[in-house]
Amino acid sequence: MSTGVTSSVVQAWELGPRLRERREQLGLTATVVGKTTGIGGTNLSAIEGGKRRLTAAKLTDLAGIYELPADELAELETIRARAEQRE
Repeated sequence: MSTGVTSSVVQAWELGPRLRERREQLGLTATVVGKTTGIGGTNLSAIEGGKRRLTAAKLTDLAGIYELPADELAELETIRARAEQRE
Protein backbone atom coordinates (compact mmCIF):
# COMPACT_ATOMS: atom_id res chain seq x y z
CA MET A 1 0.00 0.00 0.00
CA SER A 2 1.41 3.38 -1.02
CA THR A 3 1.78 6.10 1.58
CA GLY A 4 2.03 8.86 -1.02
CA VAL A 5 5.45 9.84 0.35
CA THR A 6 8.19 10.27 -2.22
CA SER A 7 11.74 9.44 -1.23
CA SER A 8 14.36 12.11 -0.71
CA VAL A 9 16.31 10.75 -3.68
CA VAL A 10 13.33 11.16 -5.99
CA GLN A 11 12.83 14.69 -4.67
CA ALA A 12 16.48 15.54 -5.45
CA TRP A 13 16.04 14.04 -8.92
CA GLU A 14 13.06 16.33 -9.47
CA LEU A 15 14.72 19.49 -8.17
CA GLY A 16 17.98 19.22 -10.08
CA PRO A 17 16.63 18.92 -13.62
CA ARG A 18 14.16 21.73 -13.02
CA LEU A 19 17.02 24.01 -12.00
CA ARG A 20 19.10 22.93 -15.01
CA GLU A 21 16.19 23.54 -17.36
CA ARG A 22 15.70 27.06 -16.03
CA ARG A 23 19.42 27.84 -16.24
CA GLU A 24 19.49 26.66 -19.84
CA GLN A 25 16.33 28.63 -20.71
CA LEU A 26 18.13 31.76 -19.58
CA GLY A 27 21.25 30.84 -21.55
CA LEU A 28 23.41 30.80 -18.42
CA THR A 29 26.46 28.61 -18.14
CA ALA A 30 27.37 26.71 -15.00
CA THR A 31 30.51 28.85 -14.81
CA VAL A 32 28.55 32.12 -14.71
CA VAL A 33 26.14 30.75 -12.12
CA GLY A 34 29.04 29.40 -10.07
CA LYS A 35 30.83 32.74 -10.01
CA THR A 36 27.67 34.49 -8.88
CA THR A 37 26.59 31.96 -6.24
CA GLY A 38 29.86 30.40 -5.12
CA ILE A 39 28.64 26.98 -6.26
CA GLY A 40 31.44 25.43 -8.30
CA GLY A 41 30.69 23.94 -11.70
CA THR A 42 31.19 20.38 -10.46
CA ASN A 43 28.90 20.97 -7.50
CA LEU A 44 26.25 22.63 -9.66
CA SER A 45 26.38 19.71 -12.06
CA ALA A 46 25.94 17.28 -9.16
CA ILE A 47 22.98 19.32 -7.82
CA GLU A 48 21.37 19.42 -11.25
CA GLY A 49 21.92 15.67 -11.56
CA GLY A 50 20.24 15.02 -8.21
CA LYS A 51 23.47 13.70 -6.71
CA ARG A 52 24.15 16.51 -4.28
CA ARG A 53 21.83 18.32 -1.91
CA LEU A 54 21.17 22.05 -2.04
CA THR A 55 20.87 24.33 0.96
CA ALA A 56 17.93 26.70 1.35
CA ALA A 57 20.31 29.66 1.11
CA LYS A 58 21.83 28.45 -2.16
CA LEU A 59 18.38 27.76 -3.59
CA THR A 60 17.46 31.36 -2.77
CA ASP A 61 20.65 32.53 -4.51
CA LEU A 62 19.78 30.48 -7.59
CA ALA A 63 16.20 31.74 -7.55
CA GLY A 64 17.47 35.31 -7.79
CA ILE A 65 19.76 34.56 -10.71
CA TYR A 66 17.14 32.40 -12.43
CA GLU A 67 14.45 35.05 -11.92
CA LEU A 68 12.07 32.52 -10.40
CA PRO A 69 8.67 33.85 -9.34
CA ALA A 70 7.81 33.50 -5.65
CA ASP A 71 5.32 30.68 -6.21
CA GLU A 72 7.84 28.58 -8.12
CA LEU A 73 10.52 29.25 -5.50
CA ALA A 74 8.10 28.10 -2.80
CA GLU A 75 7.41 24.90 -4.74
CA LEU A 76 11.12 24.24 -5.26
CA GLU A 77 11.82 24.93 -1.58
CA THR A 78 9.23 22.30 -0.65
CA ILE A 79 10.93 19.81 -2.95
CA ARG A 80 14.36 20.79 -1.58
CA ALA A 81 13.21 20.33 2.02
CA ARG A 82 11.77 16.91 1.21
CA ALA A 83 15.06 15.94 -0.42
CA GLU A 84 16.79 16.68 2.90
CA GLN A 85 14.62 14.28 4.86
CA ARG A 86 15.95 10.86 5.73
CA GLU A 87 13.84 7.84 4.92
